Amino acid sequence: MTKLRGVETRTEEPRCGHCRALLVYAGTGRRPRYCSASCRTRAWEARRYGAGAGGATNRPGAEATDTVLPPPPAPETAGPAVATTARQWAVLLDTLAVELVGGPVGRAHYDHRHLHAALLRVWGALDAAHPGGLDALERRR
Repeated sequence: MTKLRGVETRTEEPRCGHCRALLVYAGTGRRPRYCSASCRTRAWEARRYGAGAGGATNRPGAEATDTVLPPPPAPETAGPAVATTARQWAVLLDTLAVELVGGPVGRAHYDHRHLHAALLRVWGALDAAHPGGLDALERRR
């Protein structure tokens, strides 16, 4: 960009930050950085997951690469949600309660015995962890 008497003029042609295609500017509003929503998404994926062993990314203004991005992890392989605080555990247990009332977990009656056994183990662990046991906790309510 050069400045002539306070007016900016662009000397280079604007190109897509992902595929390097020429960009069209309507003349009003923010100048586009990508030629399409698909390129914007692919550029975000490149920034999010990395663009390969070379370490280059498809940032706007960077050279485009022909890197194949790894797909995001599938929900089955991502593993179960792990809570680290009591509030997070409460949210997970509330989510389980909602699923039991109206979701597929509630309809899978053959799995209820596994949930029951797990909840009994949790109940016992909470009883052992709380000073005075769960009876003391109930009295505080």
